[in-house]
Amino acid sequence: MFYKEPPRLTRSNIEEMAKSGKPIIRGGVEIRTISDYRKAGVPRALTVEEVGEAFMQSLHIDKNGAVYAVFPDTPLIEFPDNQSEMTIAVGILAMFVGSRLGLKVFKPVHFYSIAGIVVFFLISLVHFFLGFVF
Repeated sequence: MFYKEPPRLTRSNIEEMAKSGKPIIRGGVEIRTISDYRKAGVPRALTVEEVGEAFMQSLHIDKNGAVYAVFPDTPLIEFPDNQSEMTIAVGILAMFVGSRLGLKVFKPVHFYSIAGIVVFFLISLVHFFLGFVF
Protein backbone atom coordinates (compact mmCIF):
# COMPACT_ATOMS: atom_id res chain seq x y z
CA MET A 1 0.00 0.00 0.00
CA PHE A 2 1.39 3.36 -0.99
CA TYR A 3 1.50 6.31 1.38
CA LYS A 4 -0.98 8.99 0.37
CA GLU A 5 0.17 12.49 1.17
CA PRO A 6 -2.46 14.51 3.05
CA PRO A 7 -3.84 17.54 1.24
CA ARG A 8 -2.02 20.82 1.70
CA LEU A 9 -3.62 23.38 3.95
CA THR A 10 -4.32 26.03 1.33
CA ARG A 11 -7.48 28.08 1.03
CA SER A 12 -8.51 26.37 -2.20
CA ASN A 13 -7.96 22.87 -0.76
CA ILE A 14 -9.92 23.69 2.40
CA GLU A 15 -12.81 25.08 0.33
CA GLU A 16 -12.72 22.11 -2.04
CA MET A 17 -12.73 19.60 0.82
CA ALA A 18 -15.62 21.47 2.50
CA LYS A 19 -17.68 21.23 -0.70
CA SER A 20 -17.03 17.50 -0.95
CA GLY A 21 -18.03 16.98 2.71
CA LYS A 22 -14.66 15.47 3.72
CA PRO A 23 -12.78 17.51 6.31
CA ILE A 24 -9.01 17.78 6.50
CA ILE A 25 -7.84 16.31 9.79
CA ARG A 26 -4.62 17.63 11.31
CA GLY A 27 -3.59 16.79 14.84
CA GLY A 28 -7.00 15.34 15.63
CA VAL A 29 -8.79 18.57 14.63
CA GLU A 30 -11.24 18.67 11.73
CA ILE A 31 -10.59 21.62 9.44
CA ARG A 32 -13.61 22.55 7.32
CA THR A 33 -13.23 26.33 7.08
CA ILE A 34 -10.51 28.94 7.30
CA SER A 35 -11.64 29.84 10.84
CA ASP A 36 -11.21 26.16 11.85
CA TYR A 37 -7.74 26.36 10.35
CA ARG A 38 -6.91 29.34 12.53
CA LYS A 39 -8.42 27.73 15.64
CA ALA A 40 -6.36 24.57 15.10
CA GLY A 41 -3.24 26.42 16.25
CA VAL A 42 -1.64 26.40 12.84
CA PRO A 43 0.31 29.61 12.21
CA ARG A 44 -1.50 31.89 9.84
CA ALA A 45 -0.37 32.28 6.27
CA LEU A 46 1.35 35.49 5.25
CA THR A 47 -0.40 37.91 2.95
CA VAL A 48 1.20 39.11 -0.26
CA GLU A 49 1.58 42.59 1.27
CA GLU A 50 3.46 41.21 4.30
CA VAL A 51 5.86 39.27 2.11
CA GLY A 52 6.43 42.30 -0.13
CA GLU A 53 7.04 44.54 2.89
CA ALA A 54 9.54 42.06 4.32
CA PHE A 55 11.29 41.86 0.95
CA MET A 56 11.59 45.64 0.70
CA GLN A 57 12.85 45.82 4.28
CA SER A 58 15.48 43.17 3.54
CA LEU A 59 16.67 45.14 0.51
CA HIS A 60 17.25 48.19 2.70
CA ILE A 61 19.08 46.45 5.55
CA ASP A 62 21.05 43.74 3.72
CA LYS A 63 24.80 44.25 3.35
CA ASN A 64 26.28 40.83 2.60
CA GLY A 65 23.73 38.68 0.78
CA ALA A 66 22.06 37.27 3.89
CA VAL A 67 18.98 35.08 3.88
CA TYR A 68 15.90 36.34 5.71
CA ALA A 69 13.18 34.14 7.19
CA VAL A 70 9.72 35.66 7.34
CA PHE A 71 7.12 34.41 9.82
CA PRO A 72 3.78 35.93 10.79
CA ASP A 73 3.84 38.50 13.60
CA THR A 74 7.61 38.26 14.10
CA PRO A 75 10.48 40.46 12.96
CA LEU A 76 12.70 39.36 10.09
CA ILE A 77 15.16 36.65 11.04
CA GLU A 78 18.55 37.25 9.44
CA PHE A 79 20.92 34.44 8.55
CA PRO A 80 24.10 36.28 7.53
CA ASP A 81 26.33 35.06 4.74
CA ASN A 82 29.49 34.60 6.77
CA GLN A 83 30.91 31.85 4.62
CA SER A 84 32.55 33.92 1.93
CA GLU A 85 35.78 31.91 2.25
CA MET A 86 33.82 28.69 1.74
CA THR A 87 32.07 30.19 -1.27
CA ILE A 88 35.43 31.14 -2.79
CA ALA A 89 36.83 27.64 -2.14
CA VAL A 90 33.81 25.97 -3.74
CA GLY A 91 34.07 28.31 -6.72
CA ILE A 92 37.76 27.58 -7.24
CA LEU A 93 37.24 23.82 -6.99
CA ALA A 94 34.29 23.98 -9.37
CA MET A 95 36.32 26.01 -11.82
CA PHE A 96 39.44 23.84 -11.80
CA VAL A 97 38.20 20.36 -10.94
CA GLY A 98 34.49 20.35 -11.81
CA SER A 99 35.01 21.70 -15.29
CA ARG A 100 37.69 19.12 -16.05
CA LEU A 101 35.44 16.31 -14.83
CA GLY A 102 32.66 17.57 -17.10
CA LEU A 103 30.19 18.17 -14.26
CA LYS A 104 27.09 20.18 -15.06
CA VAL A 105 26.29 20.77 -11.36
CA PHE A 106 28.98 20.99 -8.69
CA LYS A 107 27.29 19.58 -5.59
CA PRO A 108 28.45 19.57 -1.95
CA VAL A 109 29.34 15.88 -2.22
CA HIS A 110 31.91 16.78 -4.89
CA PHE A 111 33.38 19.55 -2.75
CA TYR A 112 33.67 17.43 0.40
CA SER A 113 35.12 14.42 -1.41
CA ILE A 114 37.78 16.54 -3.12
CA ALA A 115 38.51 18.39 0.14
CA GLY A 116 38.85 15.03 1.92
CA ILE A 117 41.36 13.83 -0.66
CA VAL A 118 43.36 17.05 -0.30
CA VAL A 119 43.36 16.80 3.52
CA PHE A 120 44.45 13.15 3.34
CA PHE A 121 47.25 14.11 0.94
CA LEU A 122 48.44 16.93 3.23
CA ILE A 123 48.44 14.68 6.31
CA SER A 124 50.41 12.04 4.40
CA LEU A 125 52.88 14.67 3.23
CA VAL A 126 53.42 16.02 6.76
CA HIS A 127 53.84 12.46 8.07
CA PHE A 128 56.37 11.71 5.33
CA PHE A 129 58.50 14.78 6.10
CA LEU A 130 58.27 14.32 9.86
CA GLY A 131 59.58 10.78 9.33
CA PHE A 132 62.88 12.24 8.13
CA VAL A 133 63.14 14.70 11.00
CA PHE A 134 62.42 12.33 13.89
